[in-house]
Amino acid sequence: MPYDERTFDGRAGLAFSADIAGLRARLGPSLGVVFTHQSRLPDNRTRDSFSPEGGISAQAALRLLGPVEVFAQAFGGAAHLATNVSSRFVWRGDLALGLAVRL
Repeated sequence: MPYDERTFDGRAGLAFSADIAGLRARLGPSLGVVFTHQSRLPDNRTRDSFSPEGGISAQAALRLLGPVEVFAQAFGGAAHLATNVSSRFVWRGDLALGLAVRL
């Protein structure tokens, strides 16, 4: 049965960073939280959850022109999710691609 889900991920961490000929690379541990809001569930209820997560983040950015760069950022790790019945750890991962302005 279809339902709606909105998720907000907030992360912070330290990283090893290297700049080589316009390419910037970063790798390091990351900690964060995931806030999820679900609506239109089968019993017509809504549910909110707040889950801690931890993992590894990696980023590569290539300068295109002036301060404009194209980047790829990846995260892989685990989050602790609580459900109505129990709680468990689940694997999480995401990938972001985009343009940025380097300040």
